[in-house]
Amino acid sequence: MLKWGGGGCLYCSKTAFTLVELLVVIAIIGILIALLLPAVQAAREAARRMQCTNNLKQLALGCQNYHDTAVDSLPTSCTFIQIRSDQQSGWSYLFQILPYIEQTAVYDAGYTQSMTTCGWEDQSKNNAPYTARAKIACFTCPSDDNRKFPDNVHQPSSYPPCAGDYSFYWTSSAKDQSRGALGYRCYLGMSASTDGTSNTILSGEHLISGVIGSRLVKEGVAVSTDAVPAATATADGNFMNARADLCMATRTGNEYNTSSVYTYTDSTGDRAKIGGCWTSGWTVFHFNTINPPNAPSCISASNVAIPAIIAPSSNHTGGINCAYVDGSVHFISETINCLTSGVTASAARPKVQGISNFGVWGALGTRSGGESATAP
Repeated sequence: MLKWGGGGCLYCSKTAFTLVELLVVIAIIGILIALLLPAVQAAREAARRMQCTNNLKQLALGCQNYHDTAVDSLPTSCTFIQIRSDQQSGWSYLFQILPYIEQTAVYDAGYTQSMTTCGWEDQSKNNAPYTARAKIACFTCPSDDNRKFPDNVHQPSSYPPCAGDYSFYWTSSAKDQSRGALGYRCYLGMSASTDGTSNTILSGEHLISGVIGSRLVKEGVAVSTDAVPAATATADGNFMNARADLCMATRTGNEYNTSSVYTYTDSTGDRAKIGGCWTSGWTVFHFNTINPPNAPSCISASNVAIPAIIAPSSNHTGGINCAYVDGSVHFISETINCLTSGVTASAARPKVQGISNFGVWGALGTRSGGESATAP
């Protein structure tokens, strides 16, 4: 029972003091949670980055096992098998290594279908849903927020192959235009990486595009004929006129400053997203070592098959993971050197041979440029 005196409740001051203490305790707990939350998030991201590293390690080992089985040949970054007069296969390296990452059943289903009626393009529609719609855990980075596609559509991948510091056009004359470790519609052995298997990137990361035509730099691609001349759509050699510096200029903060972005669409829509179909080996599902990680990407038109400057990207803080031909995995900073000494940014152009114009980053992408750059 409360006792009242001349001044009121005898316990009011004590009660008020207890409430103050409680508020102080709550404030302290709030501060501790605020301090702890970033640490928890950092720990989670560290775990996701480690899982991403393990994924790339598994894919690199799959390529090595393919090499050992296929008479000293790595898989191609994109296959070229003429099945009908109107059909080209275009399978990705991921499809080719399925038997070497314990996914033989998925491979067999896709291969059987490909040899009879279709290639990756039909696979991503309705002809062979078992293959393109198969969810392969090691094909997506756990830090990629857009990795979860509905079960009834073709599935994505976060791990495109590296095309070196050059790009290519979908035509039979473009065979082996890539300067990367994996031949573009032609087979190359590990011995082709004369710059050293420990100094040559095999594959890396690119965030899966959330929507076709995304304005976000990490996910989208700017359509810029200044950066990538329109003539590259019809002739491979014209890609040597591409301007990395003008592509970089398409960025304003986290978005492109141009209203023109990659919006390639067809009856299936989502398969045109960057990373939106793991079976595809077409041009925009590669990346090259021209612009640094998380930098802008550019193309001359909304078409999956023409040359493009595609920078890799990820949600890892400050860079991306890359697998090398020797099977190792390294983290590449987005601040990596991208300009060779003595070359100005406006003069840096893609090459088909010789030392890359794009610094350490370009050197790591080329298999035989004659550079001495080593993995960071």
